[in-house]
Amino acid sequence: MRQLELCQVQKRLLGIAIIVDEICQKHNIPMFMIAGTMLGAVRHKGFIPWDDDMDFAVPYQRYSELISILKKELPLELRCLTYDSSETYKIPWIKVEDVKTKVIDNTLYVNEDKMPGLTIDIFPLVSCDKETCYHIVRKIQFWMRTSIFIYSQSRQKYSIKDIVKRSVKLLFPVSVNKINDKIMHLTDSIIPGKYYVIPMDPNYSNRYFHIHWFELSTRYKFEDKLLYGAVKYDEYLKELYGNYMELPPEDKRRTHLLETYLK
Repeated sequence: MRQLELCQVQKRLLGIAIIVDEICQKHNIPMFMIAGTMLGAVRHKGFIPWDDDMDFAVPYQRYSELISILKKELPLELRCLTYDSSETYKIPWIKVEDVKTKVIDNTLYVNEDKMPGLTIDIFPLVSCDKETCYHIVRKIQFWMRTSIFIYSQSRQKYSIKDIVKRSVKLLFPVSVNKINDKIMHLTDSIIPGKYYVIPMDPNYSNRYFHIHWFELSTRYKFEDKLLYGAVKYDEYLKELYGNYMELPPEDKRRTHLLETYLK
């Protein structure tokens, strides 16, 4: 296998995103850039220079439909990962994977020999009533933290953390699929309202966005391509980052992945 440089990783990620975007356009399914991907489009007209992932969101009412379509229409070099149809992928939101690559990342739920390739994340964007969904979102986050703690791999076997994980797993014998089923059931129970929330987002699940920020979408330059984002990008990015045009200190400019290889 050949290790990829960051610029090569970004190019392959964008290739995945463009294919999924074309499928979404074909079926009139809105897919928005979110988080650092949207920030990169506005601040850098592409990737944040040190970034190595891409995040998108699709309205929850079209989410199951999108999963079915992706499983039928993705080209052979890509596949849609869902927790209930893959033995190795155990996270509740979906990813689209480049099967020609392999990522060594110990934050995932699988052993090194079963790790997936490069992926983009696609989260459900859930319409909600801010007051009534707050406690449901907190429950979703509790179950997600529990799942990640129990089922993610430890950096070192037989370390204190690894022993604690093994002990909790014995004392808390609930499969990761059952936890994810519970997360999806809680998501289904959220009462629609005038806000959007992304309850499964590990970083921004407690942020609420006015639906009208996303009611219309517009195309933004991303490298040499165009991708959809929220029309009210300024309000959205200020909610997440405050002064989003200011670059973070150099010691905060971190990538997510450890090593990426082309098979």
